Amino acid sequence: MTHFSLRATAAAGCLIAAACSSSTQAIGPDERLCITVRGEGQTSGDRHKLRGDGVFRFGDVERNVQIGLYLFEMREGDGGIHVATQYQFNWDNGDSFLTSDDVFFEPGLEPDQFRFSVKMRIVSGSGMFAGQVGQDPIALDATIRFGAPRNPGDARSAEEQFTVSGEICG
Repeated sequence: MTHFSLRATAAAGCLIAAACSSSTQAIGPDERLCITVRGEGQTSGDRHKLRGDGVFRFGDVERNVQIGLYLFEMREGDGGIHVATQYQFNWDNGDSFLTSDDVFFEPGLEPDQFRFSVKMRIVSGSGMFAGQVGQDPIALDATIRFGAPRNPGDARSAEEQFTVSGEICG
């Protein structure tokens, strides 16, 4: 778990105002405030760029998110596929973050299906994620399935289902 010194906020110590509940108390300048993050979603597209939607829960608050998954430098080896990935998460209030990770897709139970897990390394962020750059506070578990091209000449299609969990501290 990664902790950061708390920056002053307008929400009386709340990391995100929407996640403040009646049980949230103001905290001192040297104390830490962490919010549990849980979420799920799905993306689809071609073999290199997938887009989709998800729902994240920050404490007791649920928020919808738009997601982009980008797959680079895919190479087979060690019984699976090594992939450089980037995830882009965008919320309607302007909060966002971008990750950059090296992951290993291990074969799943069905042909063209793979599983992977990664601690996502945040390379840029805005809003509540601005102070998380360089950290890996959120774990992602996913299943991705590669399918046949949708149209002749297209790249192979892909569909992903994922869950996320972690803590954002500020």
